[in-house]
Amino acid sequence: MLRISAIVVVALWVSSCMPLQRFPYPMSDSIFVVVRGENGITPIQGEQSGVSRIVFSRVGDRFRIRIGEPVEIVYSNVDVANTMLVASSVDGSNYVDLTLQRQAEPIVLSSKCQTVQIRGIDRIPSITALDNEKHLQQIIATPIISPDCSTLLGYEIRYGSIQQGCTRTSSLVEQLSRCRSGTIATPVDLRRVKSLKKLWFNIGQ
Repeated sequence: MLRISAIVVVALWVSSCMPLQRFPYPMSDSIFVVVRGENGITPIQGEQSGVSRIVFSRVGDRFRIRIGEPVEIVYSNVDVANTMLVASSVDGSNYVDLTLQRQAEPIVLSSKCQTVQIRGIDRIPSITALDNEKHLQQIIATPIISPDCSTLLGYEIRYGSIQQGCTRTSSLVEQLSRCRSGTIATPVDLRRVKSLKKLWFNIGQ
């Protein structure tokens, strides 16, 4: 295991440092989403029937979701002030792994062309790469900005660039470019968050 010493390319717009330890903010809520390879997690409007249901209740809970498959994600008394939802996939894979992780823990990059989207965090987390120095890839971090350009919702971390053979590009870069001339995004205020729609997408109450 090697602590990151590779070139890190960061597409930064805004970042606000916050203490690692915060007062717990438990949340119990659910949301219907589709997990997509290139766009991460996308909300579904309205109630859905006959979809898979996954429940996150403690740190370390992990589920594998097929890309493009609707799913209901449930938070059961989750401390959203100190945790983050991590969605990890690799180019060409049909699945995304969803993990509830402590914000203080590093993001682990174990495969070339791996993409990790992190929801519910307002700073770039520490990163660990499981690789040797001869095969270290470029690391690209892109902020996830709400559609109205007002809120920083998380980050996408990509391990490897197109020049290094990775085929997937991020639509987040286009969103970031559109927002640069607009309202400056601020981190989501956990004291005002009442729903997963608000926490991950800045939608609703």
